Formats: sequence, structure tokens, C-alpha cells
Amino acid sequence: MQHDADVCDGISVLLMENDRDMCEQIEAALRASGYDVHAFRDADDGLKAAKAKYFPICILDLNTGGLNVLKSLKQMHPEMHVIVISSSCSTTKYDVINALNYGAFMYLENFNCEEIVVNVKKAASFYRMKKEKEVIAERYRSLVESMDAYVYLIDRDMRCVFANRKMLSLPGMKNNIIGMKFYEFFNTYSAEEMERNLRHVFKTGNALSYVTSSDEYGRWFLRTLSPVKDSEGNVIAVTVISRNITAFKEVEKELRRKNEELEWFSYTVSHDLRSPLVTIEGFVSLLRKDLERGDLARVYADLDIIEEGVRKLSAFLDDLLTLSRIGRVANPHEHVNFGEIVEDVLKLLDAKIKERGVDVIVADEFPVVHVDRVRIEEMLQNIIENSIKYMGEQKNPRIEIGYTDDEHEYVFFVRDNGIGIPADQVDKVFQMFYRLERRTEGTGAGLTIAKKIIEVHKGRIWIESEGEGKGCTVLFTLPKYDQNNEKKN
Repeated sequence: MQHDADVCDGISVLLMENDRDMCEQIEAALRASGYDVHAFRDADDGLKAAKAKYFPICILDLNTGGLNVLKSLKQMHPEMHVIVISSSCSTTKYDVINALNYGAFMYLENFNCEEIVVNVKKAASFYRMKKEKEVIAERYRSLVESMDAYVYLIDRDMRCVFANRKMLSLPGMKNNIIGMKFYEFFNTYSAEEMERNLRHVFKTGNALSYVTSSDEYGRWFLRTLSPVKDSEGNVIAVTVISRNITAFKEVEKELRRKNEELEWFSYTVSHDLRSPLVTIEGFVSLLRKDLERGDLARVYADLDIIEEGVRKLSAFLDDLLTLSRIGRVANPHEHVNFGEIVEDVLKLLDAKIKERGVDVIVADEFPVVHVDRVRIEEMLQNIIENSIKYMGEQKNPRIEIGYTDDEHEYVFFVRDNGIGIPADQVDKVFQMFYRLERRTEGTGAGLTIAKKIIEVHKGRIWIESEGEGKGCTVLFTLPKYDQNNEKKN
């Protein structure tokens, strides 16, 4: 902001001059230039006025109270611009030196009204520049404090000279990092990388951005290091703006996983859905030949195989539809004891359980969960059916259903003593239409559907197995909820 030299913005000036004529002349000259002048011929009255109100500029005649008045003024208002004048020939050089030592802005030995006005304008210019800097600094601080980022300033000694509230609110900071070396509040994992990048900015004067992770908290940050230069272009400090991008990295990871799923889906659709079509097409051709020969027995056999192909194709399409609807078509969440869900699913599978002779062991009690009951029952049914399907030749098949109480979630499990899963396949079984054995019934979408349902409920699902022939345990989590249906975590 530029100011004309003659514009004073109504700045208040305290005038302390015991000589009536000189006082009136100075006051008139300053008022003519637009200053708000408060004139006092008595030192005590002037000090009372200075105590009651802040004056950016003061004109003090040493004959009005002497250096003690100057000392008192600077004690009250260290930033006040005091112009000391002396109209007496008795003033010594020591008075001048002491006045300047006490903080006088200017010392004028002889009374000259025009010279006084000129120096008042100089003082006013300094005052305005200081105010403008304060406004700019406050705007900068407000901007920095409003940013959703950790902002701090590192000087050439690698010390922190400024940090915004967000930075100071981090665990372990305790508002005491100002003056500390940056590596004192950095973890070892990222301190070396940070120092290398800081030195690069100090050396080159060029800004630098990089993505880094924290092994201590498992978070990701985008750090931008910008040089702060003096009037000669020397880098005197580096502003660090650090943004937490963990959420973006998680989205990126999820997108990568979705792309992998999509690739697997494309492969599966082209392979597994094409297979029954090839079968149908082949046996339609055989059916024509058998009809031409009048071989009814072969015709019926061909029709059975074609019908089986159609059934498989229909099952694939049904599972695809189910997968596509999970997360889009949902039932209202409700509070339900998980034991009731287990009981309902076991009733649905009662015939299969008895047919295979499975001994099902269920925990005595279960927690209350807040879920889409229909979907969770569907998920649990798929898991238990898988356990029954992959019992193998186990003479004493057993399935155990229970849970453990973690801090923020419940961990449920379905454990069996079936054929188990090789270590290299514990993750693959959740892939779309993946089957451990191609000869088993079904499309292989059961665990994929279960995984989707659990993910929609903000949970996790995984399998633990010691290997082939040693059974396996399917574990899945559901978050805890309080009485107001709000997730605790």
C-alpha cells in the first residue's frame, strides 16, 4: 500500500512542550498536515495521557521533564516513536547519547518547526510500514492456521522457528518445538530423507515436493518445501507444508485392487461362462446327428448334458447378479444378536449338515451387532456351506462357530477340520469364481460374495490354515456400535 508523503491518516501525536509559543507553533503545523495532536505543557499531564492512550508518535522537549520522561514513555510503549527536541543551549552531547540509548527515534538540537514536521512524517511512515507488516503477517498467519496441513518454518541451522496450531497439536509436540532441531521431533524413519531435501532447497533455492510415509503411524504425507529468500536472493529458511494423504493412498490402493478384480473378472467371464456355452453348442451338434439316426437314448443323454450346461450358466449369472447388487441393494441395518443369525443359518443348512454328519459346535453367547441381517445371514451361509463342501474324507467332520471381543470390533470365526487350504491359496479363494477343486459343485462365488458383504459392513475377512488336510478357519470382523447406533471407532 503506497502513501503520499503528506497523508498522515489522522495519526495521533503526543506533544510535550513547556514553552507556550513553541507548543502552539508545533501544534498548528502538525494539525495543518492532518495529524491528531494532543499538546501538554506539563510532563505529568503528558504521561497521564500516554498511559490512557497509545500515541504512535511523541514530540518531547527535554526541558519538559528531561530524560526521565523519555524513559517512562519507552517503558510504557516501547514501540512509540519519540522525537526529542532541545531548545536549550545547556544540552550536552551526553544528553543526546542518553536520549538515543533510551530509544529516541530522532534528536533535534535546535527548534525548527518545519524540521519537526518532516521528522514526524518520517516517524509516521515507519509506523504505517510496521502496521502494514503486521496486517500482512496476520493475514499470512490466518491463512496458515486455516490450512488443513502441517506448516512449519526451518532456518539454516535446521531449527524450527514457526509452527501452526495443527502442527503443534500432533502427539508429542506439546507446543515446545520452536527452537528445536527438526530431527528432534521427527522419527528416525523420515529424518534422513527430510534433511537431505532441506539441504537441497537451501543449496539450489528451488522448491521441492515429495511423498513420504511414516512407519510409526502408517500414514502418508505430501511434503512441499519452499525457499524463503532475503532481499538479495539468499535462502534464509524453508517453509514446509505437509499434507496427510493417507486417505488418498488408501483410495489408490483400493482402486488398484478393484482393477485387479476387474482383470480377474474379465478372465473368469471369458473362461467360466464360455465353458457351458461351448458344451451346449457341442451337444446341440451331436443332438442333430442322434435325431437323424433316430437314437432316442442318445438324444435324451444329449439333452441332459445341455440342460446341465444351461443350469451352470444360470448359476453363474445369478451369482454375478448377486455380486453386482451387494452395496447397492441393501436392507435397513438393525440391532440383532449374532447368535440368532447363527441359529437361522443352521436351520437352513440342517439337511446338508445331517447328510454329511457334521458336528456343529456353537459358542454359548454372542454379541449384539448392527447389520443388514439378510446379507450377513447370506454371508455366513456361504462360509458354512464351503466348510461342509470341503470336508473331504474326514470321518468326524466338525465345524466350530464363535467369536472374540477386540477393542473396536468383534472377530467371528468358522473353524472346520476339513481338507484345509495350501498357504499359496488362502488369498486366492476370495477371487471371483475361484474354486479349490474344479470338480466341486457351485460356481466358486460363495467366498467372493461373503467378502463383499463384510466389506460393505466396514469389516475384514481372511482365512487361516496350517495346510492341506489340517482344516481351516474363516475369520471376519464387524465393528462395534454404541446404543445410539454410532460406530465407536
